[in-house]
Amino acid sequence: MNEQFTTKNLESLTENQQRLVNGIFEIQGIIFGNFKLHSGKDSPYYCDVKYLIEFPEFKKLAVQEYYQLLSPLRFEFDLIAPIPDGATSISSSIADSLDVGSIVPRLRSKSYGLKSPIIGLPEAYRNKNIALIDDVITEGDSAIEIIEFFTSNNLTVNNLAILVDRQEGGIKKIEKKTEVKVHSVFTISQLIDYGYRTEKLSEENYRRFKNYLTSQKTI
Repeated sequence: MNEQFTTKNLESLTENQQRLVNGIFEIQGIIFGNFKLHSGKDSPYYCDVKYLIEFPEFKKLAVQEYYQLLSPLRFEFDLIAPIPDGATSISSSIADSLDVGSIVPRLRSKSYGLKSPIIGLPEAYRNKNIALIDDVITEGDSAIEIIEFFTSNNLTVNNLAILVDRQEGGIKKIEKKTEVKVHSVFTISQLIDYGYRTEKLSEENYRRFKNYLTSQKTI
C-alpha cells in the first residue's frame, strides 16, 4: 500500500461506494493517456462510467448511489430525465428505484408522428418538475443546454444528480447560470486517491492527475 495513505478509507467512502469504485477501475472507467474533451481541452485522463450498464452488479451499485442522492428530495420532482447520452441508459433504472416516471429529451427533431420533443411526455402532462441524471460533469455546458431545453418545453428542473464531478468548475457554473442544485456521488479526486491508495494507479499517473487538476483550478 502507498505509504502516504496509511489511514483506512481516507476518502470517506461507504462500503457500497468502495465496491462501485473498484468496479469503475475494473472496467477501465478511468484511463490515462492523451485525450481531447468535449470542451476542446486536452486531458491526461478520461473518465467514462457509461460502461457500468454492461455489468449488472456494478450498475446496481450505481443506481443505489443515485437513489441515495435523490430519495431525500423525492417531493421536489415528478419525473427523472437523463442528459444524453451519458445517463440515458441508466436513468430509467434510477426512476424505477424511486418509483417515479422517466422521460428522455429528443434533441433531434422528428418529422413524423406526434413530433414530440420529449419521449414519454404527452402534451397534457407538461408543467412537471424534473430531476436530471448525468454521469460525469466537466464544465457543465451540456447540462445547461438540456436544462434550457426542458425550460423551453414548459418543464422545471430543480435538481441534477451526477456520479462523478471532474472538479473543473462545472457544478458552480451550472448552479450559477440555471439555479439548479447539483448533487454528486464522487469527486474525481476521491476516485483517483482511492485508486492510488489501493494500488490501482501508478504514481506517475497519480502525479499527472494532480498536476492537471491544479492547473484547472488556476484558470
